[in-house]
Amino acid sequence: MLAQVLDEAGILELCTLHPLPPNIKDELMNLGALAVALETSTNTVKAWHRAGMPARIRGRNGRAYAFQLSHCYAWVAEHDQMLGDRLSANSPELVGPVREHVAGTVTGELAAIRSSIDLLSDRLGRIEAMLSQAS
Repeated sequence: MLAQVLDEAGILELCTLHPLPPNIKDELMNLGALAVALETSTNTVKAWHRAGMPARIRGRNGRAYAFQLSHCYAWVAEHDQMLGDRLSANSPELVGPVREHVAGTVTGELAAIRSSIDLLSDRLGRIEAMLSQAS
């Protein structure tokens, strides 16, 4: 499913399968903000986009890319799940040390995503507290 560019229906299906945690606000983000939210590098976000991760607004000629957090979160979750499924299928291409390395990478990326969700939740709580104090 991820080898091709997803249409709106495909993106919505992924979002149904892998929704954002309820305490995380869905928002439009630029490349740098998305990298921070997912605790990865901008190079990784660019690579994911080239691999099919959807962008809400395509950047060009001085116009920045914009990514919907829920779409990217769902795409990354599906990407990680598919990679995990390939690992568990005893694929002959992934044996021995290579399998261990890839499995460790997936585990690390999932931990990073979970950590970024916790950070986003904390940030959201602080922002909500500031807004309630201001009003």
